[in-house]
Amino acid sequence: MAVRLLLLAFSTGLVGLIVSVDSGAMPQLWETVYAIPFGDKVGHFVLMGIFSVLANLSLNCRELRWAGRPVMLGTLIVFVLVAGEEISQAFIATRTCDAADFLADTAGILLGAMAAKHYSRLRSKPLSFGMQ
Repeated sequence: MAVRLLLLAFSTGLVGLIVSVDSGAMPQLWETVYAIPFGDKVGHFVLMGIFSVLANLSLNCRELRWAGRPVMLGTLIVFVLVAGEEISQAFIATRTCDAADFLADTAGILLGAMAAKHYSRLRSKPLSFGMQ
């Protein structure tokens, strides 16, 4: 339940951030982010990684098969949402549709999925501390 509340809070903040950027609000903040080398790309990577972790954990790392391979449902949902948002930027005057941003998003989503899967596996194993 707590992870779902975190996902809701994070998603709400993320939507607020997207609306802010789309409307051209807070230009000083964005100037600061863009002044840092690769700051924008790191931001995409970290935000989408967190989004992916929270989505996958909230769905208990549920998997489905896609093209014969297991894919976590949370990863698929986040990827579709992020791809849609990135594509929509091509139609918003204050935004630019950038393949490098999408690549950073995708890397964050995939690393987040791996982190969620690893955490889920660790959580399901009893602690042994090497004693038997």
